Amino acid sequence: MVPTFEPGDSFLMDKVTLRRRPPARGEVICFRAPPALLKIYPRGGGFLKRVVAVGGDVVRVRKGALYVNGDRQEEAYLDGAMKYNLPSTLVPQGHVFVLGDHRNDSYDSHAWGPLANEYIKGRPLCTYWPPNRVCWSNEYSSLRQTAPPIRLRLVHALQQVSIPACTMQLRSFGRGGKGLLGSTPRITDE
Repeated sequence: MVPTFEPGDSFLMDKVTLRRRPPARGEVICFRAPPALLKIYPRGGGFLKRVVAVGGDVVRVRKGALYVNGDRQEEAYLDGAMKYNLPSTLVPQGHVFVLGDHRNDSYDSHAWGPLANEYIKGRPLCTYWPPNRVCWSNEYSSLRQTAPPIRLRLVHALQQVSIPACTMQLRSFGRGGKGLLGSTPRITDE
């Protein structure tokens, strides 16, 4: 998911809102490996990808551009044009079509097909580590460099928190701990 997420990024994951509404186009989701992905990554784990189409949509990649329902998608967060083509694919109801932001090096729905909603674990809520990359989920849909004031305000707010409170918060939600917002996976590769 480079450049949106970098190896070593840590984030809080929201598991609650999935009960109220399904993922929408453009959102980043965390999911467990479906059977097709387990063949490549037998240990499973959590994966991050961006939802580009939902059930009932027709997705296509042509000449380096993504088309959903015939409309070309403008995706400012990409690091370059796609170097592959994908024929028109209907996304079944109860599924999403996910692509990594680093499209040419991402093993995603263009290779293994739509993802069933049952595999979705949650949405990244905010990146909290490392401090120079702190941001909220609404920033994941644009380039990370577009919102430094929000990031700086959050870093400043975290600096005002006493060490015991900060440690308790990181202990309750970080390093695989479970909480209301779920676990916080660490990004270790693509």
